[in-house]
Amino acid sequence: MRRVDRLLLKVQEAQRLDAMQVSVCFVQPAGDKWQAIVDLWDGEEYPKGHTERLILEADTEEDAVAAIAEVEAAHASHRLQG
Repeated sequence: MRRVDRLLLKVQEAQRLDAMQVSVCFVQPAGDKWQAIVDLWDGEEYPKGHTERLILEADTEEDAVAAIAEVEAAHASHRLQG
C-alpha cells in the first residue's frame, strides 16, 4: 500500500505543477555550464499563492534558452486571461 500511496503523491504533484504557469524565467552562467531558471506560479495571490522554481542545467546558453522555451510551451495553456 505504501508504494501505491507514493505513486499517487507523485501523480498529484505532477498535476499540480502541470496546472502552474511561467511567471519568471532567465538564463545564467554556472561554471562551464548554463542554468535555465524558471519560476512557476499557481495564479493565486499572496498568501494563498504558491511558486515552484525549476533549475535546468545545459551545456550551452542556446540549450538553456531552448529549455525555457519548452517549459513555456508546456505551460502556455495555463496563462492568466485578462
